[in-house]
Amino acid sequence: MNYKMKITRVGRLNCRISEYPLDPLISVHSVPRKGNEEGYARLQASLVEEGYDLRFPVHVYQMPNGDDLIASGSHRVNAMRLLGEETVPAVIHQVDEGVADRADRLMLGWLLEIGKHTGHYRTDFEVPLDNLERAQVDDLMEFWIEHNI
Repeated sequence: MNYKMKITRVGRLNCRISEYPLDPLISVHSVPRKGNEEGYARLQASLVEEGYDLRFPVHVYQMPNGDDLIASGSHRVNAMRLLGEETVPAVIHQVDEGVADRADRLMLGWLLEIGKHTGHYRTDFEVPLDNLERAQVDDLMEFWIEHNI
């Protein structure tokens, strides 16, 4: 499918969600994942038929180097691109050198590991993980590899 139409947004926009340009968004893995092409086609059809449900915004990490990494929603981003959209509902998370929030450290550490593993994203930025957090990211990667490769 490759459309040039405006996808309707359904639901209510909250203060944390804004329309964000699709162009700078970077996925750390392939879209669609191998073996899930049918589900991806259903996603595109759903967006056309039912609109984009604002309860499920894309989450984006803005890296210190200016890159915008998709934390969740790579399939929705790519589907919206193919449907001719220029923006997507998103929640933006600013990343600073310290990454103070533990949940952000874990998510970002995991995303950067996926990017390295797939070859889709590499950076010199290091997430400051303690030993427990490093072990948790390693466990997440093991699970991700088992279910995505």
